[in-house]
Amino acid sequence: MKRHVLCFLWLTTCLLGTAGLADVALVRGGQAKAVIVTAKDATSKAREAAEDFRKVITQMTGANLPLVTEDQFAGSGAVVLIGPSALAAKKGIVVKQDEEDHDHYVIKTGRNHVALIGNDSGKLTGTAYAVYDLLQRLGCGWFGVDPKWAVIPKTSAVRIPRLKVDERPAFYWRELGVDKGFNAGEKAMGYAWRLDNNDDVFQVAHNLHAIVSKEKYPQAWVLEKANPCLTDPVSIRAAVEYARRRLDIEPGIVTISLTSVDSEFFCDCPSCLKVGNVSTRMVQFANAVAGELERDYPGRFRLNFLAYWVTHAPPDPMVRTEPGVRVMIVNEGDHLKPLEYPETPEEAKTGRNNTRELLAFAGWRRTGGLVGVYEWWIPSCGSPTWQSV
Repeated sequence: MKRHVLCFLWLTTCLLGTAGLADVALVRGGQAKAVIVTAKDATSKAREAAEDFRKVITQMTGANLPLVTEDQFAGSGAVVLIGPSALAAKKGIVVKQDEEDHDHYVIKTGRNHVALIGNDSGKLTGTAYAVYDLLQRLGCGWFGVDPKWAVIPKTSAVRIPRLKVDERPAFYWRELGVDKGFNAGEKAMGYAWRLDNNDDVFQVAHNLHAIVSKEKYPQAWVLEKANPCLTDPVSIRAAVEYARRRLDIEPGIVTISLTSVDSEFFCDCPSCLKVGNVSTRMVQFANAVAGELERDYPGRFRLNFLAYWVTHAPPDPMVRTEPGVRVMIVNEGDHLKPLEYPETPEEAKTGRNNTRELLAFAGWRRTGGLVGVYEWWIPSCGSPTWQSV
């Protein structure tokens, strides 16, 4: 569980036909009928996105669309504008280049042109998302990092219908845990799935047992328990000291995982039982650490942990998280049915069901610290067949 995924949803502002405009032909009869154009000073991201578009169109049709910069474009014939450019701006197509605007991109057709333009500021790759969005609309698909999972249809003609698409992410951070290094297959899949792979946003490593180690802090451990006591002042002091060491040497905002190990065994000493369920203890533990850090490192830390297994149920009694404490809930519902599936009372009593999941999600939202969902599938971790899939 070192890698993780936030489920994501893209909000389509509009997808409309544009009255009076015909389809834009890029390839006809296996012959190129359009030119790909980038800015004269195009970024490496825009150039790469343009090369990807050109390569896939060639794989589909055998035609090789010319790729030129706007100063080399003759100004006639069909054109595919990829990335921000002066030529796109003249046609009224501008996407703000600002990291605060996140992965915004547009796909827009006009009189003999197609614009694929996104926000490429900083780590963002909006233009590549626009390119792969259009390729998917043309029937392409990337369903895994291996080339065998790529679907590239064969055709002798490519025509772009009238489109006006404006998309922004509903979730800032989106990551999928099957990547095996930034190879070509992963890159294409990442763009097609609109993943941003911003690893520094949330860390879920199972660090609690290492931060409050048995060797260094034996008094914080109850015999044979898999996790340290969450109410013992020694545990809190150990986590604070660990965080201080990192904050003193690491610049900017430091993300620290307080996630427990995979176990249902937590300390059940009188002090812990008095606080409430394990989820309440986990929040109060993180809150205590945050309170100590806030005095000397205001706004510079994120304390993260997973709500899963024993901590999947929301805190009881309910408790709010302090600023800097953030929670990601693991979806332990029925992945084979939609969340709104009307489960019977008998189904709702089973371990993995969506009624339970929705109640847990709502409860963790009330803490104020819920920031994401970990879509964790575990049908058979030990199966070689499942691992290969």
